[in-house]
Amino acid sequence: MADITITGEIAERLQEIARNTHQAVEEVLREALDRYTQDDLATRPSFAEMARLASENPIEVGAADISERSREILENEYAHYLLKHLHDGEVDE
Repeated sequence: MADITITGEIAERLQEIARNTHQAVEEVLREALDRYTQDDLATRPSFAEMARLASENPIEVGAADISERSREILENEYAHYLLKHLHDGEVDE
């Protein structure tokens, strides 16, 4: 078991909800965690469903020469990035 300290706006919201629902803060947190985990499990598609959706909606990727694109980035965009940051004095060493 771990002790957690909650401060600020979150603590105020929890206390307000607890007061309005006549519950302890711990019970409000327990209900929130239960809802969060139930919602997550209920909305998560199964692997079979994801596979079916992927087969029905294939992603088509055009042929690309990655080495050409990487060279273009290095020659153009990265050089521009370095020059800009050298000029601004913001290059990490």
